[in-house]
Amino acid sequence: MQQRIEKIKSYGVYTIASSIKVILGLGIMILTLSQLNVREDPEIAITMLLVGSAVLSWGVAYFVFWGGQELFLIDANRESVQKLAYKCSLLFGIYTLINVILLVFGWWNRWWGLFFLLVFIMSQVVIFNPGLIRGDDR
Repeated sequence: MQQRIEKIKSYGVYTIASSIKVILGLGIMILTLSQLNVREDPEIAITMLLVGSAVLSWGVAYFVFWGGQELFLIDANRESVQKLAYKCSLLFGIYTLINVILLVFGWWNRWWGLFFLLVFIMSQVVIFNPGLIRGDDR
């Protein structure tokens, strides 16, 4: 039992939180597909599937960003890499939820999608270049 607790602690809180998001997103999608009749309630079913896919992609984004940083950030310590990956996945989750909300209410169009994509990319640039905020010359 003690070994399991130590193993869970070694993953970090960010990994555990993202794993919960993946499980929650899959759960929402599975419950929606198994319990709702799409022909009777298409709006509710599509909305729940979009929310489930947004939560799932939010959780998966952490592992994608973490894996990418493990490949390219050789000299960084594990906790800072996990923290950066979680920040990136948080921004990606906000980006996907904004797009889902716009889709559900019928307000999404190409220009809103491009605008929020540019905001997402610029926020990534700010996260990976902290000198832009502080004014440091690194």
